[in-house]
Amino acid sequence: MLNSAVLAYKKSLHLRPSDVLVRDYLGQALQSLGKREEALASFDHVLTIDPTHTDAIYHRADVLYDMERWEESEQAYTRYLEFESASYHAWFNRGLCNRFLRRFRDAVLCFEQALSIRPKSDEAQKHLSYCLNPDSWLQDP
Repeated sequence: MLNSAVLAYKKSLHLRPSDVLVRDYLGQALQSLGKREEALASFDHVLTIDPTHTDAIYHRADVLYDMERWEESEQAYTRYLEFESASYHAWFNRGLCNRFLRRFRDAVLCFEQALSIRPKSDEAQKHLSYCLNPDSWLQDP
């Protein structure tokens, strides 16, 4: 089903190559198929047409996260949060990127912000507790 969606989006883009919504949908479908490099290229293309297209900014951050490109993903989530500061998922994922980069103080700030949006999040609380405990930092490779 996703393969047919990719084909349909590509056909649509053949007719309207600058349609940012279709290109964003194509990127999402490619990401779901595990074609991360192609998805990233699709989101990058959207952002060359419209640098403030918030959905593409978020989806780009998400695919970079999937690729474990933590630094780039963290920067992309930061950019997204400039537009959508009340996004729990962006704060949470930015916190995870900082944790993986061993920037525990920055991660703490992100998880605290995520918890201010969704106070009952067990996951954000768990990661916040981890980042506040210097003894646990030694466990990360």
